Amino acid sequence: MMNLRPRLLAWSLLMVAILSHDWALGQKPGAAPATVIKVSDMHCAACAQKISRKLYAVPGVVQVKTNLKQHAAVITPEKNRQPNPLAVWEAVEAAGFAPTELTGPAGKFTKKEDLEKAFQRTVRRQ
Repeated sequence: MMNLRPRLLAWSLLMVAILSHDWALGQKPGAAPATVIKVSDMHCAACAQKISRKLYAVPGVVQVKTNLKQHAAVITPEKNRQPNPLAVWEAVEAAGFAPTELTGPAGKFTKKEDLEKAFQRTVRRQ
């Protein structure tokens, strides 16, 4: 009979890695995928609050957690509804800040132009 310990250990390590990744993004295991937007000039609590206020106005956003050290905002979506990535990018711009990277279910974007192109493709398909 085969020893199950190595398999059990591998399975346990895999589960820890998955749960740790979700936890690091501020997500509950099994939750809808978060969107992370990096903002180079978010340096204080007042900046973070201004950005959060604009992000909460985007349809589909349930929660916003900011991390000043990482210059990032983690956006938790509504169940079964992702916020429009272009609207997220533009919300940060409307707050007076410059996004540098957006990563979410739609992919990773470092330029608004690339996001606009991807969003146009999505709209045409629907």
